[in-house]
Amino acid sequence: NEFIRDIISLSNGNTQSTGQTAYLIIGAANARNLDNTRDLFDVGQFELSKKQIMDWVNSFADPPIEEIYPHFVTYQDKRLFVIAIPPSLYVHKITRDLQTAKTLYHKNYVFLRKGEDIYHADDAQVATLKAAKQSYFTHSKNVNPLWFGPLAGAISLGLINWIGIFGKTPEGQAFIG
Repeated sequence: NEFIRDIISLSNGNTQSTGQTAYLIIGAANARNLDNTRDLFDVGQFELSKKQIMDWVNSFADPPIEEIYPHFVTYQDKRLFVIAIPPSLYVHKITRDLQTAKTLYHKNYVFLRKGEDIYHADDAQVATLKAAKQSYFTHSKNVNPLWFGPLAGAISLGLINWIGIFGKTPEGQAFIG
């Protein structure tokens, strides 16, 4: 169940990670060594499909996690399982109690992630994270008008000049005035 907690917390992220893809690496130790590296463990030939992961995680997540990208990589002769978790517009909570090895998390719990740490989001943190996600997705989905306006104007003027000089559109259609 730590797996479910990790994916939901990585999808939620925090206000500083809004808009960034998160990665869960299976086969890398949780603890860092003195040189800041992690011990690696070969995950072998196990099979875990995207659908299996999504079904399992989304049996706890509300709203459901929309997308993940699981894949295997080989690094330092070890086979690792990496799950890329793209940014989500939503703040996800759990729909029922979730028992991990050390902690029981209750229904409606919202996980936040900051670096290696996972912690509970209070109502104010949830509202702040929702606003940050909404702002990111609003601005990343819309074309910046400071760039789009001059670009549209340049294209329009170029087309108008083309028609004025050649009497035809660039596709060869006769201009009907």
